[in-house]
Amino acid sequence: MHLGNIAVNNLKVRKIKVLFLILGIVLGITTVVTLTSITLAMQEQLEDNLNAVGQLAIITPVSDSLSLSYNGVSVASTTSYQSRTISEKIVEKLEDIAGQGVSVIAPKLVQPVEIDSQKMLVAGVNFDSELRLKPYWLVKGNLPNTKQVVLGLLAAERLGLAAGDTVDINGSRFVVSGILAETGTVEDKLIYMALPEAQRLFKRAGEITFIEVSIMPPGKEDVYREQAVIKQLEDEFPGVNVVPVKDQKQARRDIVDRFAKFSVLVSVVVLVIGGLIVLTTMMSSVKERTREIGIFRAIGFRQSHIIKVFLTEALIISIVGGVIGYFSGILLAKFASPFIAQLDVQIGWNPGLGLAAVLTSSFIGLIASAYPAYLAARLDPVEAFRSL
Repeated sequence: MHLGNIAVNNLKVRKIKVLFLILGIVLGITTVVTLTSITLAMQEQLEDNLNAVGQLAIITPVSDSLSLSYNGVSVASTTSYQSRTISEKIVEKLEDIAGQGVSVIAPKLVQPVEIDSQKMLVAGVNFDSELRLKPYWLVKGNLPNTKQVVLGLLAAERLGLAAGDTVDINGSRFVVSGILAETGTVEDKLIYMALPEAQRLFKRAGEITFIEVSIMPPGKEDVYREQAVIKQLEDEFPGVNVVPVKDQKQARRDIVDRFAKFSVLVSVVVLVIGGLIVLTTMMSSVKERTREIGIFRAIGFRQSHIIKVFLTEALIISIVGGVIGYFSGILLAKFASPFIAQLDVQIGWNPGLGLAAVLTSSFIGLIASAYPAYLAARLDPVEAFRSL
């Protein structure tokens, strides 16, 4: 009888144990495929989103040394809770040159406040512009209307607030309409409200602190064009600084990289556990099959034949587990990605990942079964029958 047929027949006889082994492999591969799929989708969508808005720059009024800052922009001095501002009319002029190197214009009024003895920053923004400029934003809840605010994740944690709670800002009460998911930047520490609401609250009608703009057409990254647009803006609007923002893309990538490292760590742990399940199960199988192994050896099977039978069984189980684990991992990733990634990622079927899943499961199965197969091959036929 062919060794492969013997291995298949052995698996058919021990259905419960085989199902247990396959389940161990499936759990490991499912976890790895799920985390890997989400990580790859996050990386792809992140690059698409960042490239879509081009290079960011900040237009600020010329000011002296200040301490509190937003994205590197100083907004208040160490001795005063006031900052230099620029006229909101500059936004209208920027809109006139939109399309000539400026695609998105996002004005802001940033004001330091004290809430429950904690110094915070409130940012009045145009939410439509912010979402165009920062497609990675994800608000858990709703965007604010009048007398409503959105909190950055760290701001919400510091103040102990959640969506639906209220907060007093500068003598007025606001409802928290939503919480901004973690961005990995200073945005996590801010309180956001509509720009007109902030101007009214802080009595700064027609004033803005700075303007964030996208100075590159979507999808293009040309350092010379970037410099040309910056010079054009500085010439067009004397008395302001135009500073390119260099850390935004890296901050987004750092978040994805941290998730990727976490995924690798979890995957390694789960695969090790899966390998141990295979090892212990195969070890117990050797003891249960002492008589069978003794008969094989007595009728002329060599040690290499016994090893091949055990490894063939492990390979079949591993391939089946890898295939099932791949499909279940992709399906789980599709379901779990909105909760884990906190991004609207699209999970697709990845043949390369499927092949990697099957090869990984096969490798683990063979490595974990190598020692039990070696022990089975070394059983002396006489000792095998004597132990019965």
